[in-house]
Amino acid sequence: FVFAGREPITWHRTYDFQRLSVKLIATHLLAGCPNYRKHKFELYYRDELTCESLTLPSPVGIYPSPHNAGAAEFVAELATVFPVASLAQSPSPPSPARNALARLGSTSSADASAVADDPIASWRGSILRSRVRAPPSKPSGLEARYFLLLLNRSIFQDEHGEELAREVRAALHSGAALLLVHEVDEERDGCDFDTFFSITPADLLDSGIFYQMASALHAGTEHRLLSLAVVAQRLRAVSRK
Repeated sequence: FVFAGREPITWHRTYDFQRLSVKLIATHLLAGCPNYRKHKFELYYRDELTCESLTLPSPVGIYPSPHNAGAAEFVAELATVFPVASLAQSPSPPSPARNALARLGSTSSADASAVADDPIASWRGSILRSRVRAPPSKPSGLEARYFLLLLNRSIFQDEHGEELAREVRAALHSGAALLLVHEVDEERDGCDFDTFFSITPADLLDSGIFYQMASALHAGTEHRLLSLAVVAQRLRAVSRK
C-alpha cells in the first residue's frame, strides 16, 4: 500500500544524478502538502541540465553494430528525445574503421591481435544532458562520426560477439571515435561494469577500450532522460540560447 503506484527514487554517486534525486525527493514531499496540491508548481535548479536545454548543432552519424544487441534500439531511443533531423543512424561504420576492417579481413588472426595491441588515446568528452523526438523510420545515409558500443550483459557473447570484437579492433586501430554507453537497467539486459572485465576479449582490454568513461543508462523515467542528456553531451550537444 505504501509503495503502490510509486516509482522508487534511486540515489546515484555522480553529481547531476544526485541533484535529480534530491529534486524528486523534494517534489514527493511537497506533494503531501495542502498548499502544493492547490497551487502545483515544478521544481528546478537554476543551472539544471535537461533534454530541452540541449540541441545538436549539426547532424550526428552513429554506427550501431548489428552484432551489438540493443545498439540499434538505443539509437532509436535517443532519437525520440532529440529532433529527428539532428540524429542519424548510419548503415556502416565510420570510414576509417571500414578501411581498417578490410585490412584486418585479409590478415591472420595473429596479425589482427598485433594490430589491436596499439593503445588508443583516451577520448575525453564533457558530461552534459539532452532529449529527443521521434525514432528515424529507416537508417540515414549520413556518414558515421561515432562507433557506438552498448555495454550490456550480452556483449561479446557467441558468434555475434566475435564479429563485434573484430569491428571494435578495426575501430581502435583506425582511431575512430568510440561512444561507450553502459546499460545499467537490468530489465534492458544491464549489469555491473565489473562484468565487462571478464567477458571482454583480453586484447581489447589491453588496447585500452575502457580508457574513456562510459555513459551510464540508468533505470527510472527521470534518470533515464538525464542519461540520454549526458550521452547527447558526448555527441557535442550545446545549450539552447
